[in-house]
Formats: sequence, C-alpha cells, structure tokens
Amino acid sequence: MAEVKIRLRLGPSSADQRELNISDEKIVGDLITYWKKDYRLAEQDVQGELIPYALYRDHGSHKERIDPKRTLRSLRMQAFEELYLTDARQPWWQGQKPTTQPLKEPKTPNPVPRPDPITRPAFGPCSIEIAPGCVHQIGEKGLVLNREYLLNELPKSVVARERALTMLGIESRLSAVSRGEPGHCSIIWRQNWYLIAHHQIYISGTKYTRNEAVHINQTTTLLLGREGWPITIRLHSTIIAR
Repeated sequence: MAEVKIRLRLGPSSADQRELNISDEKIVGDLITYWKKDYRLAEQDVQGELIPYALYRDHGSHKERIDPKRTLRSLRMQAFEELYLTDARQPWWQGQKPTTQPLKEPKTPNPVPRPDPITRPAFGPCSIEIAPGCVHQIGEKGLVLNREYLLNELPKSVVARERALTMLGIESRLSAVSRGEPGHCSIIWRQNWYLIAHHQIYISGTKYTRNEAVHINQTTTLLLGREGWPITIRLHSTIIAR
C-alpha cells in the first residue's frame, strides 16, 4: 500500500481546492461518498432531486469521468494530479453555478422525492442477500428493512441459532436492527437505487443515519447497526424497459 498526493477541486475558486494524501488502494466510489460527508456537500438540488456526484480527471483538452469501481492505483495517479468532484449533470467548469454548497436539512422526512410517473426511466433490477444463499429480489416499490422483516425472511435455521444465542445470554446481531417505524433503512428506486438510513448503518466503516441517502451504484455490503446484521445489495445489468 502506498499514498498518492492529489489536488481535489470542488469548485472554480482557490478556496475550493484541497491537497490530500490518499491510499492508492481506495476505490473512487468510496472516496466520493467520504468527500460528500467530509465537505458537507449538498445531497439534493433546488428541485429536491438527489445529486449524482462524479469524479473527473484531465484527459487532453477535456475532463474524463472516472469509473467509480476503479482504485487510485489502477488509475496510475501522478503526484499532485488534479481531480474534480462535481454534479455529473452539470459540471461546474462548464459555466454552471456550482452545486457543492453546504448541506441543508431536507424540507420533508423523505429526502428522495417521487418522480413524475410519466417520465419514469427504465428500471434496473436489484437484489438483497440477507444471509449466505438467502437472496430476495427488490421491485420498483423498494424495500423497508427492519428486524421483523429479517425474522420473517431469514432461513429458519438462522433465526433459531440467533434465538439460541439470546437464550444463552449472548447478544444476537439481530438485536442491533430497529423494530420501529420507519424501519432501520429503506432501499428505493428513484432513477437509480438509493439506500436511506433511518437508523445507524455502516458501509466500509462509515456511519450513516438520520435519513441520509447513499447512492448505490455497485455491490454494497452494510451493517444494520454497529456490529449489527450484515446485508449485501447487488445491482444487475439487465434493464427492464417501460
């Protein structure tokens, strides 16, 4: 493992530049998630739509979008190379007003608005693995995850084991999963897949809570609560046309 020094640009002014030492094993998608939280970038635009952030680098006379699944090592970053974090719909260097403003509290409890049903895009299938080999497909209506759902859908042998642990005075990982409303977290489809954290969830050691929205664009494993129940979300390449 090695570190690479990069210059991160969040906007056009010198105040929007950061010099960072980053492990070259870091995945670009994870870095985008970390930096959104670290620099308190807006989750939504003025219309209430989630902002699809992306990372870019210079490539000749234009800027090239970086695949979020790549590591910095695979990109062969040069020392002090500039990276650009922006709303992928309207990069700030194209003369538009930057969207990387301080995070504001959402006006409604649900930070992801429902799209107009007339303009809904193609649906991308998604599945969730709640135990090894126990996989469920998620439809367009999404899914609310809580302890009751897990107790109903997990294999009976898994539930029996967890209950046996509790009877022996050993805390079950299921006890970290919320029973109450509005669930521990929700998985929803709004042009892309998003994970909404109602209670504490952890992805690669990063905590999300209080209705924070996480854009899911690759296979993602999370914990429901600290040392809680592990869940894996998988996206599938097949697109269901309208």
